[in-house]
Amino acid sequence: LLNQTEEHDVQIKEELTLRIAILAEKFADNLIWYIDVVVRLVSNAGDYITEEIWHRIIQIITGFGDEPNIPIQQYAANKLFSALSVPNVHENLVKIGAYVLAEYSKYIIDQPGKDPNKIFETLHRHWTNCGSNAKSMLLNAYVKLATQFDELKFEIQTLFEVNSQHWDPDIQQRAVEYQQLLKDDPNGTMDRVRKHALEPIPTYSEEIQANNILLRKMYAIKKQKGESNDPTLKYQEEKQ
Repeated sequence: LLNQTEEHDVQIKEELTLRIAILAEKFADNLIWYIDVVVRLVSNAGDYITEEIWHRIIQIITGFGDEPNIPIQQYAANKLFSALSVPNVHENLVKIGAYVLAEYSKYIIDQPGKDPNKIFETLHRHWTNCGSNAKSMLLNAYVKLATQFDELKFEIQTLFEVNSQHWDPDIQQRAVEYQQLLKDDPNGTMDRVRKHALEPIPTYSEEIQANNILLRKMYAIKKQKGESNDPTLKYQEEKQ
C-alpha cells in the first residue's frame, strides 16, 4: 500500500492514505514500526495527509494514559531529525517534526551531530518553503527550544524580531508574543508565565486513544458515498 502512494492516481490517494494510517495503528506490532510507516507515508503522500492524520500521529507519539513512552519519543525525535535533514520535504512532515523536536529533542541532544544548534538548523532550513500554518508551528517549536537551550536564545529572539514585521498577521502576532516571552524579567513574572505557557505537552487520555479520529473520518467518507457494506461503517455504527 505504501508503494501505491508513490503513484500519481489522485482519485485513490486520499482514501488510500487514510486507510494506511488506520491500518498502521491497528496492526502495529510495536510503535517503532508504526513511526517508520507513518513517516514514510507523510513523505510519499504529504498532499493527502489531512489534519486528522497528522494530529493522530502526534497523539500516538505523545502517548496515552499516565506515563509517556520515552523510548518511543526518543525514537520519533531521531526519525524526524533524519527525515528533515534533506533539502525538500513536505510541509506536513515539517509540522510533525516541529512538534516532536520541540518536545523531545532533549532525548537526542547528546548524540553526535544532534546538538541544539543542529536541531534548530534542521528545522529552520525548511522555513522558506513552508506555508503559514507550518511556519506557525515552527515558531512554536523555536520558542520551546529557546527556553530549553540557552545557546539558541539570542538567534531565536532575533528571528522573532524580524518576523514581528511579517505580512501574515498570525505569524506577526506569534513573533511579537514569543519575543516578549523570551525577554529577561528581573521580577520573575515572565519566568512564571513561560513555565505555564511552555510546559511540556502531557499525555492524552485513554478515552482519546479509544476514540480514533481517523475511523470517524473514514466513516464520514463511506457514509457520503453510500457504501453500506463497508466494514468501517458497520464498526462505527456498532460503537455508536
